[in-house]
Amino acid sequence: ADTTACVGDDTAPVRLSLVVVLFDFPPTIRDYTHCIGRTQRPGQRPGRVVAFLPELRFWLAREVAELLERCGQHVPEELSTLVREDRAFVDEARQAMLQLSQGEAPCANGAESAPPADRWAPALCGGDFDADRHVWRLPAHLPSYRRRLLHGLANEVGLAHVSHGAGPGERRLHVALHREALPDKFFLEGEEVLVAPWAKSKGAGGRGKHAGYRGPGASTHVGAERRAVVVDPKVRPHERTIGVRFDDPNSLLPPVYVPVDAVRLAGAAGA
Repeated sequence: ADTTACVGDDTAPVRLSLVVVLFDFPPTIRDYTHCIGRTQRPGQRPGRVVAFLPELRFWLAREVAELLERCGQHVPEELSTLVREDRAFVDEARQAMLQLSQGEAPCANGAESAPPADRWAPALCGGDFDADRHVWRLPAHLPSYRRRLLHGLANEVGLAHVSHGAGPGERRLHVALHREALPDKFFLEGEEVLVAPWAKSKGAGGRGKHAGYRGPGASTHVGAERRAVVVDPKVRPHERTIGVRFDDPNSLLPPVYVPVDAVRLAGAAGA
């Protein structure tokens, strides 16, 4: 059911017992409550909800469980288990990030194992740690919703973080004490940056109006750089773009999406 279908019909002349089936779980708990509200309206018999919670919505599991508890409903054991496991994972990840933010290795008890030949040592949450660069790398099999949770946690702790890898099965979350150690560019919302002119071309992700950028990874650019403010710092993996505003950062107009390789911090050397 979509939002429109969930509005329902409150004018039915007979007492109904309604069932709401959610094949596509809503993106927010508020939308979910609006959908399930159709199951019991004035004059109707109590109804039921059958909801399919896909992995991409697992980050809502705790809120769903809390909602069921407040309503006096049974919380399925699978949902309770998921919430417990996620809570334990986030607690361990928070410990790792706090240790990293203090210059310590994100390993058990803060102790770093002897680094293997490839310099990555085992670390918390099934990840590994590069002590030379102070980079904590999470496993590639980490579910996408947990990666999303950790991106938010890294922002909260104040650590630089990017997901990096050639394909969906190879992308790994990297968290670092300093952004320069990350394998890809990292920006924060509100940061002032310099954007080199770029050329609109297929696959370049350029949706702006400027021309001259010579492609991903280019070290020199044609034309003068322009100052901008980052409004959408998430790097889109296929287009490799971030959202900026060149004029008023508080404008209600949509951001301009520019190639991330054409962007650098305004305070960086040479700016």
